[in-house]
Amino acid sequence: MKNFKTDFIRNVALIGHSGEGKTTLAEAMMFETKCIDRFGKVDDGTSTMDYDPEEINRKISISMSLGYALYRDCKINILDVPGFFDFEGEMVAALHAADSAVVVTSASGSLTVGTEKALEMCAQKKTAALIFVNAVDKENSDFDGTVEAIMAKFKSVVPIELPIMEGGKMNGVVDVLANKAFDLQGKEIAVPASFQSKLDEYNGKLMEMIAETDEDLMMKFFDGEAFTPEEIQKGLHAAIADDIFIPLVAGNAQTSKGVKRLLDKLVDIMPHPERAHKIGATLNGEHVEVAVDASKPFSAQVIKAIVDQYVGKF
Repeated sequence: MKNFKTDFIRNVALIGHSGEGKTTLAEAMMFETKCIDRFGKVDDGTSTMDYDPEEINRKISISMSLGYALYRDCKINILDVPGFFDFEGEMVAALHAADSAVVVTSASGSLTVGTEKALEMCAQKKTAALIFVNAVDKENSDFDGTVEAIMAKFKSVVPIELPIMEGGKMNGVVDVLANKAFDLQGKEIAVPASFQSKLDEYNGKLMEMIAETDEDLMMKFFDGEAFTPEEIQKGLHAAIADDIFIPLVAGNAQTSKGVKRLLDKLVDIMPHPERAHKIGATLNGEHVEVAVDASKPFSAQVIKAIVDQYVGKF
């Protein structure tokens, strides 16, 4: 396999409430990048991540699974974490290793307990987070209600993409960062008039959060000057890393809608290991913090151990 430089690696945990589509999203990420040649289904017992016989039988994840996607010259390591509270330790372990987390929640119109706990744990562990609102075109879905419920509890959350729905189906997105709209093939289209007020509102909030990362940007913001693309990109990285800003996007993992745009966000704005938080360790009996640095001697942490029941029997 190719040798990836640190800034071309993303270690991402998929966390959130049970049954919201984390394993399906992992499957979609790997399938869309051709890292697997079949889109397995949890309900059919054919998903790549749920390989344990007990998981296949119960149709739920019961332990953390690891996979990867190769996209735009980056290796995205995926840690698929069970959502049931009985297995909360798996999420704790995953967030020790991950540099960022994708909190997966369905467009149910409410804030689920699992979503709330996941976001609170990210804040506690200083792990950069991004929210993926899943199944936006499922019958009776409520994207706006879901966003309002999340933003009411977590003030740092701002949507950076809004799904364009027609006849109950998602057929495009409004890109808050770019102030543009695109169809699902990436072709630019006109921003629907009904989205303009939300676009202006969220873009304004986003620029204010970017301004908070730098005094010079704050001055430009108060003077009414527009930020350059470079300033926006730099400010986004800082705002996400400092937990000032949690971006929110939308899609449907089951049909892969929005999945490639999610991959773009992981590459473009989520931190690579050297940008992420330092790791606690014990050296000569003392607690130290270790920064990720490819030029330093090798060090590692163990986050999962597997006992193979068949070892030594053949």
